[in-house]
Amino acid sequence: MTNQLPFTGCKGQLFLRFRLPLLVVLVLCLGAGRAFAQPAGFVDEAVAGFSGSGIVVGITFDESGRLFAWQHDGAVWVINNGVKASVPLIDISSECEDEGDLGLIGFALDPNFLTNGYIYLSYAVKPEAIPLSSYDSSPYARILRVSRYTVSNPAATFPTANLATGVSLFGETPAMGAPILSFYHMGGGICFGGDGSLLISIGDGGMYDNQDFGSHPATAFQSALDNGIMTEDQDIGMFRSPYDYSFSGKLLRLDPATGDGLPGNPGYDAADRRSFQSRIWAKGLRNPWKLVHVPGTGKYPHDPGKILIGDVGQSDFDELNLVDQPGLDFGWPFYEGMNHRYYRPEKVYPTEWEKPILAYRNGGEIRNGSVITPLGSLPDNDASMSGTSIVIGAFYNHDDFPEEYQRALYIADYTGNWINYIQFDEGHHPVGVKRFFTNSHSIFSIAVSPYGNGIYYSDRTSVRRIRYAPGNRPPVARISADSLFSHDKVLTTGLNGQNSYDPDGDLLTYNWDFGDGTSESGLAPHHKFSTLSDAPVKFKVILTVTDTYGLSAADSLWISLNNAPPLIGNAELAFSQASPSDVFQINLNGSATDGQTDAALLKYTWEIYLGHNGHEHLDKRQESQSVSLNMDALYCGDEGSESYYYKFRFIATDPEGNSSFADRFIYPNCGKNSQTLSFDLIADKLTTDAHITLQASATSGLPVRYYIVRGEATVLGNTLTLIGKPGTVTVRASQHGDASYNQARYIDQTFTVKRPFSAQELSFATIGDKTVSTPPFGLEASAGTGRAVRYIVMGGPAVVNGGVITLTGQEGYVQLRAYEAGDDATAGVFADQTFLVRDPCPAHRTLSGTLTVTPAHPYAAAIDLITTNTVESGVEVYYKAGESIQLNEDFFAREGSFADMAIEGCENE
Repeated sequence: MTNQLPFTGCKGQLFLRFRLPLLVVLVLCLGAGRAFAQPAGFVDEAVAGFSGSGIVVGITFDESGRLFAWQHDGAVWVINNGVKASVPLIDISSECEDEGDLGLIGFALDPNFLTNGYIYLSYAVKPEAIPLSSYDSSPYARILRVSRYTVSNPAATFPTANLATGVSLFGETPAMGAPILSFYHMGGGICFGGDGSLLISIGDGGMYDNQDFGSHPATAFQSALDNGIMTEDQDIGMFRSPYDYSFSGKLLRLDPATGDGLPGNPGYDAADRRSFQSRIWAKGLRNPWKLVHVPGTGKYPHDPGKILIGDVGQSDFDELNLVDQPGLDFGWPFYEGMNHRYYRPEKVYPTEWEKPILAYRNGGEIRNGSVITPLGSLPDNDASMSGTSIVIGAFYNHDDFPEEYQRALYIADYTGNWINYIQFDEGHHPVGVKRFFTNSHSIFSIAVSPYGNGIYYSDRTSVRRIRYAPGNRPPVARISADSLFSHDKVLTTGLNGQNSYDPDGDLLTYNWDFGDGTSESGLAPHHKFSTLSDAPVKFKVILTVTDTYGLSAADSLWISLNNAPPLIGNAELAFSQASPSDVFQINLNGSATDGQTDAALLKYTWEIYLGHNGHEHLDKRQESQSVSLNMDALYCGDEGSESYYYKFRFIATDPEGNSSFADRFIYPNCGKNSQTLSFDLIADKLTTDAHITLQASATSGLPVRYYIVRGEATVLGNTLTLIGKPGTVTVRASQHGDASYNQARYIDQTFTVKRPFSAQELSFATIGDKTVSTPPFGLEASAGTGRAVRYIVMGGPAVVNGGVITLTGQEGYVQLRAYEAGDDATAGVFADQTFLVRDPCPAHRTLSGTLTVTPAHPYAAAIDLITTNTVESGVEVYYKAGESIQLNEDFFAREGSFADMAIEGCENE
């Protein structure tokens, strides 16, 4: 089973793949009946944004209230009073591996950071930085390393650390790190205990299919053996987790000064303080990539207090584990959840193991001692608890939240896109789990400032905050356009702010800055962008929405002229299926053309996504037109529980940043019968609609499962629930197969959720053909709102000012648009017309193209007329000239047409 968290690695965009059990079932089931973003009175707002490829995987605070955010590719940043530093605090990308799960996962500040300047980083190490002594085997093994660096100026506004100050506390040699034999199950969380000890959570380091019993062919077990990263007795795959002679699957407790084990550890040996037993505090963990110390617990020197670990599970449960004493065994790979037992052939099962205090996947249970309580039996609790990637957050011990939300632990789920809060009794036993926040983005980390003022969280590219602010909340601005680019110097496009909204339901006003020195108001204006330049030109359009109390928000987009995205020519794969359990090589090649840019100047990128159920997570990224890659095996997964596939995306980007892409897929061939899906289209909905019943079926007759790929919605079973926000929703139908059938190729359906707007009509009086000498004339159009109609000349020999159109004296077709932009209650409306402007008697006239106009009218010239027209069937055309009429060889009159010619003047035309 695999649940993969999208992170960005040191070499480019890669996805942190967390191989979690059965991420299937309800990837984004956010809780039926709890359709809200956050409780009333709370505001979700941006704190800082991040550019580049590194996804913001974690955040924390120092005692002064400065925020520290670290990215998966190895960079750590300081944000002070909302201002992000111009350079990172530290960047270890030269040493940090960045494939799959592997990257900079853990970061901690020393409890005395403002005095000693110590920072601690937990990360996967590149093979060349371990270093490996032998490269005879492929793939190469990695290790998890924890290093301490010193910040020379910790009290500075934006401090920095010197890489030369680095000291490896754990993983300083190949044999002294935790082995990582694939790109999964690294773990890597770090925190400080109440006694000042450093705690490190480590994953089992094995293969994501959870059938890694040792010497797994898709892992780097041989490289680990060859390079002393692992000994023969440790080549037991996921069974390293309970094994006392391995660091894998453990919680370690170390001296932050030396990295040695500490007295009080259950197997501590003063004569060998760096041994396995000397450093292990707890075991039996699978993928524990986040942990938190319970505030106020523990004491110096040998009691770290209570530690909460979020352990991402396999097929059935994610766990919240409470470590409140040394030597606990949490049961992996034999047990999961409260009582679920896995079948591990010929293995001796532990008779005692520590159960989690919370277990969930599609519903949840809490444990207090021996009493296990389903959340569904507790009032107002999150009975659905859907999601498959637990993210341990932080306790909120401040009084600026309402009483219900204080002294609670806030956790998230990466796939569930929610934040919940857990209420505890005085003994830190959970008494309830309630929904706090539902988001459309994946959540990677949660932190609380020492000064309160909200829950901080990180998503892919930003840090945000949810704070309590009863009263008016700011609106949300969302912009869209009918067209974003044109090959020509002119583009008329419709713009729209209908997906903007106010969380308090206040009326909004809409103001547009078109980026060309002009502006306008209204919900959905139309605008003509133009340039005299032959070079590509871009206009930044900004929409600002303002509520009735004066709070505003803005959104923007770019309009491009003389430049359209490249056109993908092909995107070739070597084959379309892969045998399960086999590592394979694939050759990729793509091409593209561009009307404005030579193909050699285009940027070509291949992005490889590993698809799993409702997710597709970036696994590799290669900036090249042709790529040859060694791919990990595609597994068939547990029957009926999940799907795997690779998606290969070829992207062509021009120098102005416009791009196009094409997707290709590879699925595992599991040697079974094939099946296909059908999935009924979903009509657009209103935000006031509540539930949608999804209709999909498989030719196998097996049940279909659904996932929210994007958008403001949740799904449980075949019932999709909207959460009251406008936007686009994509839902996926999937069938994972069984003992007889291969998985089916998924089908996505996309629909729009719209705010209710009153429709209006627009009446636009017909404009007949004109001559070049026609004087200015008024336009007649009216809208249902009674507001003034605006006009745009989209093309042709005319200009418009207000409701008066003036011809410029040339012949041609005039394209004209009339529109009324609407407001927060009424939708915009527009209508187009085209009319012909003729010169009855020019001295010379040349005609080309296809004539389809009826009724017939003459084409005349005072001296000569040259034509290469095609006259369509049923069309009558008359050519007149004072001296000559020339029919070029391309002239063609179709059967059923009529063409008449005469040498005569045209003064009366």
